[in-house]
Amino acid sequence: MDWSVWGPPLVVLGLAAVGGGAFAITGTRRWAHDPIRADLQARHEVVMTRLRDLDADRDKIDDHDYHHTRRDLIQEAADILRQLDEGPNETAGAEQAATPAPKASRGAGWYLAGLVVFFTVAGLVLQNALAPRTDGSMTGNAQSGSSADPIGEAQAALEANPEDLEALNTLTKWALYTQDLDQAMQLMDRSRAIDENDPGVIVHLAALRALIGRHDESLVTLATQEDALPAEVGIWRGIIAMQQGDDATAATELRAAVMASSDPLDREFAAFLLSDLMRATQASATTEGEGDPSAAVMTTTVSSASAVEPGGVLYVYVRASPVPAGPPMLAKRIETWELPLEVSLSNADLLPFAGGVFPSPAYVQAKIARSGDPRQPMDGDMKSVVIGPIEDFSAPVELVLE
Repeated sequence: MDWSVWGPPLVVLGLAAVGGGAFAITGTRRWAHDPIRADLQARHEVVMTRLRDLDADRDKIDDHDYHHTRRDLIQEAADILRQLDEGPNETAGAEQAATPAPKASRGAGWYLAGLVVFFTVAGLVLQNALAPRTDGSMTGNAQSGSSADPIGEAQAALEANPEDLEALNTLTKWALYTQDLDQAMQLMDRSRAIDENDPGVIVHLAALRALIGRHDESLVTLATQEDALPAEVGIWRGIIAMQQGDDATAATELRAAVMASSDPLDREFAAFLLSDLMRATQASATTEGEGDPSAAVMTTTVSSASAVEPGGVLYVYVRASPVPAGPPMLAKRIETWELPLEVSLSNADLLPFAGGVFPSPAYVQAKIARSGDPRQPMDGDMKSVVIGPIEDFSAPVELVLE
């Protein structure tokens, strides 16, 4: 652990925990005998324990079950904290009612303590989900194999000029994406001191509101910046929709964010969220009212310039973006193949989050995964270049493996 990086946030978090605990103890001492409050506190501890256990057993749990269980537990924890923040039981005895603690202090204590616990657990869960992955997933790491390192560049720029607003916004955005909220708030304070009306600063404040459940306020603020930062706005609208259980709207917003983004951080994070949503959803990939969903929409011809050894699984991907990373809209898996091979692609082949709509323009790529799993690269894997944008699907698309 690099203490020069993590030391200050951990100190801040520790002080917040101590202060929040002191506020909570002070604010709740009067109601220690309230059975309803005691029950809520016990339930909250149980939910926090279940969240920690769920994170510890991440590798043993099916993706779909893990993400839905996590979402339900976080929502339950938030509901309990809101009930605790409402104050003492109105039916408590006359002695309690006659000498209530200041409402603002009580609410602030519970709110601060609740935020410390909630964001600590949520940060650990999301940082685990953003661990380094292979073949089309979020790196979760600024020092990836790519030659471009926007986080490193922003850090260097900020060291050279502590008032570089663009660098501050980049680092704030990444802190929000990775749920490092202490760091995000520190960076945001510096940004606001420079220009509180900057679009990036406004969007990041809206993002913080979204993360603590103030969805309506966040959406109103985001709407004012959709022309300035369409990709970031789309990502946070998608996150809000996911928090509200509206997966269809979330998928629409995140797909648009991938296509609108010129920033690799936005594009990669939007693609990661789409992938996460794809694994969690159980929606059907059929198109209503548009005839037979298995009818071919696009035809591809897969070939190779040289001899190809048999073995492995052939995949044909269709994406809405030229970047060959993140979740494809369509992934056709062919276990038995011989080149050259003609492959028909239809709406029935679309993945669940695509909503039954074939992307246009489309970007197509073929790949042979010798292990059978494209996330586990092996010697002998082959892939074609990405072909696109394609808007006219009448002619076959030629994909040459290299």
